[in-house]
Amino acid sequence: MSTNKAETRSLMKMLKKDVIEQLLAERKSSEQKDKQLATLHITIQEKDKMREEEVKLYYQMEEEIADQKLLQEQLLFESKEEINRQLKNIAIENSCCICLDPWEAKDHHRLVSLNCGHLFGEMCIRTHLKHANMCPICRKKAIERDVRHVLLNTS
Repeated sequence: MSTNKAETRSLMKMLKKDVIEQLLAERKSSEQKDKQLATLHITIQEKDKMREEEVKLYYQMEEEIADQKLLQEQLLFESKEEINRQLKNIAIENSCCICLDPWEAKDHHRLVSLNCGHLFGEMCIRTHLKHANMCPICRKKAIERDVRHVLLNTS
């Protein structure tokens, strides 16, 4: 019986030792899992922060695109206005200063010049020269023989 008791005690000690080893192993495993969970939690938090940053950047980008479109529209509008201004100036420069109609390549409003170099529609300057023998712009003496045809490039 005493050997039985000794064996039982020995078995109990071994069982206790095994239980302690298992508990220690479980504790170690639990600590590792806790570390992994903490790491995952940090990773999730970082991912959430990155997602928030991504959303902020997306809205900033949308705002910048809208601003860029607005600037393009303004630039286009200003360019159109400038082109229209230039076209009006060209139309004024390419029209008779007497009647303000555009010159023609032929017919009665054909482009002509005087000796002084000023340009007019043919009928306008001929009519003017019948009343006054001078250029209506610079007032230099001019007669009907001074009227010269100017060739227009109509292509």
